[in-house]
Amino acid sequence: MAETIDELVRRFREAAISKGAFQVNPREDHRLHAEMARAFRALESRGPEVQAAFQSLLLDQSAHVRSWVAAQMLSQGEGSARSVLEQLRKDPGLLGFEAEIVLEQYRRGKLASPFGAGGA
Repeated sequence: MAETIDELVRRFREAAISKGAFQVNPREDHRLHAEMARAFRALESRGPEVQAAFQSLLLDQSAHVRSWVAAQMLSQGEGSARSVLEQLRKDPGLLGFEAEIVLEQYRRGKLASPFGAGGA
């Protein structure tokens, strides 16, 4: 039975939050990234009408979720995601550093999808 859009969004969100805790071993970190990628690709395969569900995560309470979603959207040419990363880069920790790297890659025209899909 195929997962619903809400289930896929939940899977993506939970994996992003767990990965963002930075307290997992490398094997678990890789698994969580793969889980996010699978959920994203499953959402993407359902067509443009599902994009709104993914884009709604730009407003998620978790900065880690917002960061991953913004990076993916920016890699697809969705400039509206840039403001989310501009805000996140103010974070003095690793999250801010990662947001700065994503923005730098975007400015250079070298930003690829963090999930190996649909880049600009």
